[in-house]
Amino acid sequence: MGEMLLRSLKGWAAAKVSAGHAEGEEAFGIETRRRVIAEPGTDTARFLEAGARRVFWVWARRSAVKRAVSGLMGRLRGGENLIVEGNSFARAARPDVTVMVAAAGPGEMKASARAILRKVDIVVLKADRGDTAQDVARAVKWWRDRAKVHDVFVVRSFRRGNAAFVRCVLRRLRAAAPAVAQGTRGT
Repeated sequence: MGEMLLRSLKGWAAAKVSAGHAEGEEAFGIETRRRVIAEPGTDTARFLEAGARRVFWVWARRSAVKRAVSGLMGRLRGGENLIVEGNSFARAARPDVTVMVAAAGPGEMKASARAILRKVDIVVLKADRGDTAQDVARAVKWWRDRAKVHDVFVVRSFRRGNAAFVRCVLRRLRAAAPAVAQGTRGT
């Protein structure tokens, strides 16, 4: 979903936050070297391909996520907007809009996702070929009734654009942070 948004939110930066990862003795790190960020098959490479102005990979031990997020925010240039992939970011910061991607079919929700349920503004349900119409309807109902998320979108592919989803994110951004949304290009 981050790539879809980056194609519409021209000039935004992007970050992948990985909690529970440790590199040597360090509690956290913020990687920006292009040879690492652009490694094929990584989330950060997908962000670059989608047009992110700058991309960060933030890794941290769970005990250092707040410090890592603070370090990331300190690296943003004045007025620079950011799309972040990773549930731990929403636990450590106050995003203007939080989008969660979840499976439409039956399955367990990650603990990191359960921890931020109250912060979720928009849900994108990924429906796979094996998901029945009942599975999808059940998931939409759960998110609306139990998690209290009104804006729920069902997608079969992240490759194709979803104009209604992007418009919803832009609407939420304008409501939450009008100055942030001013530079966006609606679709």
